[in-house]
Amino acid sequence: MNLQTAIVALLMSGVVTQATSASAVKEDSSPIGGLRKRNDGTRRLMTSACVLLEKKITMEGSQLEIEDVECLDLSTGYIASIKGPYSQSIIDEILTMFRSGMAISNESTLMQVDAFYDADGNLFLPNNDVTVSNTDNVPSRRKLAVNGIKTMLALRVKAADASTTSTVNQISDAWFGTDGDAVNFKSQTEACSYGKVEVQAGIFTSPSISNGVHTVNISENAIGVDDGVIRQAAVSQAEDDLGVSLSGEFDYVMVCVPPGTSGGWIAYAYINHWLSVYNNQWCNYVSGQMHEIGHNMGLAHSGESSAYDDQSGMMGYSYGNSNAPLMCFNAAKNWQLGWYDDRQRIISSGETWTGNVYGISDYGNTNTGDTVIVQIPDTSFDWYVSFNRKVGINSGTVEGGNQVLVHKRNKGVGYGESDLMAKLNAGGTYSSAPLPIKVNSIDLPTNSGFASITIGTATVTSTPTSGPSPTSSPSASPSASPNAVTDAPTASPTQAPVTNPPTTSPPTDTPTSAPVVAPTQAPVTNPPTKSPVALPTPSPVNPPTSSPQQEQCASGTYCCSQNFYTCVGWAGTTENECTSKLPSFNLHWICEPERNSCKANYLGCKSDPDGCCDGLTCVRKSQWYSQCNYVAPTPTATPPVALPTPSPVNPPTSSPQQEQCASGTYCCSQDFYNCANWGGKTENQCNSKPPSRNLHWICEPERNSCKAKYLGCKSDPDGCCDGLTCVRKSQWYSQCNYVAPTPTATRQ
Repeated sequence: MNLQTAIVALLMSGVVTQATSASAVKEDSSPIGGLRKRNDGTRRLMTSACVLLEKKITMEGSQLEIEDVECLDLSTGYIASIKGPYSQSIIDEILTMFRSGMAISNESTLMQVDAFYDADGNLFLPNNDVTVSNTDNVPSRRKLAVNGIKTMLALRVKAADASTTSTVNQISDAWFGTDGDAVNFKSQTEACSYGKVEVQAGIFTSPSISNGVHTVNISENAIGVDDGVIRQAAVSQAEDDLGVSLSGEFDYVMVCVPPGTSGGWIAYAYINHWLSVYNNQWCNYVSGQMHEIGHNMGLAHSGESSAYDDQSGMMGYSYGNSNAPLMCFNAAKNWQLGWYDDRQRIISSGETWTGNVYGISDYGNTNTGDTVIVQIPDTSFDWYVSFNRKVGINSGTVEGGNQVLVHKRNKGVGYGESDLMAKLNAGGTYSSAPLPIKVNSIDLPTNSGFASITIGTATVTSTPTSGPSPTSSPSASPSASPNAVTDAPTASPTQAPVTNPPTTSPPTDTPTSAPVVAPTQAPVTNPPTKSPVALPTPSPVNPPTSSPQQEQCASGTYCCSQNFYTCVGWAGTTENECTSKLPSFNLHWICEPERNSCKANYLGCKSDPDGCCDGLTCVRKSQWYSQCNYVAPTPTATPPVALPTPSPVNPPTSSPQQEQCASGTYCCSQDFYNCANWGGKTENQCNSKPPSRNLHWICEPERNSCKAKYLGCKSDPDGCCDGLTCVRKSQWYSQCNYVAPTPTATRQ
């Protein structure tokens, strides 16, 4: 339905009328892009339409999450609560319009003749005659693309009678991992998106902000006061402090409110917007962070028996734990986000398909043509089939681990709640979707586990697996029926989220004190150095009393670490104890760096490529994102000394690469597989482009003859296209990367 035309079908009670055009929003003095005006305590007539915002409030205890509608006053920048004798019926009507897609948060507008803003900044509607219009001409939506670089700022609030408990450094660490927090919003979002989203801590010159957190001092009291008062005061004060509009400077802003405000709320966010708000310590909990920013990204709740009790992903319950659970989003949300859109498959009515479905944790190790999400479209709903593999970035999924999950949601990829319809083990079937679904087998090898699935009515005569199929759930999965939350914790909440996490302890597949972020590399005795490897020296007469690494250690402290930054005491206090642990623990013996002196494993490094901790390398993942990674050193051999060759009588007419080109076609490329014609038609044109374009002059390979840049290569380490190297990223995953050649010195 065209959202610019009149919407009549839902106007059941006559409370809300729908404008026939988007002209209701006047382009008058908007604070968006300018400074927010403080409420002066006087009553003002509503002279232009306000922008409707859907608000999702997560509550503690046994209460369900509260839905509300507020309205952004473009003339002041204030988000106003809706009041008046008909306010609840109007709000209910607008919420229904949001759910049906007939209105869109941060896009649709509201106007009423005779409405006014009261002394407290609330929008007072004296009658039930309001007009809702739809427009995409809202300035604050300009930065709401999901992917790319996202600059974020957290506000630590100090009120007159209370302050946010966590320090600036603690909040920064919880959001951005700036002080070694192994699992934080940045690390998990970048891991789940495979670098399609790069989270950057906001920085500012005056006042100085270096780690994405700013403390605001407000004159208002917080204890017993509505959180909206604190939120508005904090945002206004921050804009006064910085001299900029927050929505114009940052992609997302998080307000960390002091304890003691009224109501049993945990956190809330505005849909399709830049603002989220957290009750004190909930500003530090990774599931709450991803849940609320998920709302900002346009994600709705994930339910099963109630609105948001699907615990297979982050849009269900939130958990009071700073580092757990380690999981991403469900298949319906992932389809909406588009993070795995090159591994999606659509099976329509009347079709039949049998194939392997891989978990999102193995996405990076899949190849072109593999499948991570299957969509089954229907008249009113879209259905999604996925394999919820419980490993790596998804190792903490609370429900449906190592099972095939079936979700459904309203058609489309806009805002819409999803429902978990089935959890299937090997041999399980589900017949209530538009096409029957059967799980032929579930294969859980060390790398790239998958579920063999048939969608449609075909009879499976053989199972396409790489090994014997399990006859029952794997040992790490529950033995109860597929429809039970078999791997959920014993203290799982039944309705609303609770302050304490539903889990009684973090996942115990690895030691509980070990970080559970994306896996690091297998340990080696000698970590790599950043400088070129020198020629071997003669063996010393007397063996050294300490390792070479220790002799060069500036801090004088050595320890066992998984991320090259934080020490893990449980792994031992000596090098032998550390390196004797199982390879799956990914431990390394390091010289402990000074705090904040370098970036840990898996942190972004695009803006500071030399800032990774010793032993790590800044590896380029995409044109937007680079990441500190451990790259296992390649054994070096003594280079052979070639005899000089006489200069050719006639100089070659083409480059050596072209002389060896099998296809005979040369082109400019970014991924060493596909030609980028915009890069130029000659080698000189290609090489003259800015380095940021990452262009290379290549011999165009035959189709399907090799793997392009950034594709997985663990199962075929020699299969990368010419010019690429299969680089080991973890024990589960290797990737085709371009490794710039190291300049070779003339041998003396």
